[in-house]
Amino acid sequence: MEGTVEVEFQIAWDGSIQEVKVAKSSGFALLDEASIEAIKQAAPLPIVPGRIRIPISYRLSERPERP
Repeated sequence: MEGTVEVEFQIAWDGSIQEVKVAKSSGFALLDEASIEAIKQAAPLPIVPGRIRIPISYRLSERPERP
């Protein structure tokens, strides 16, 4: 599973997250849901007026083997 999710949200006056939603799906519900949870858990955030839209990318990579 790999992909990029675009998440859109607003920050309330107290730094909490409001109206978080997937603006563009990765094609995988699990990644989309994980992105929403990541945004929610980032609160409290600095107050920024308006809507914010950010991409969150998930990529698989090989880990180096342990000796």
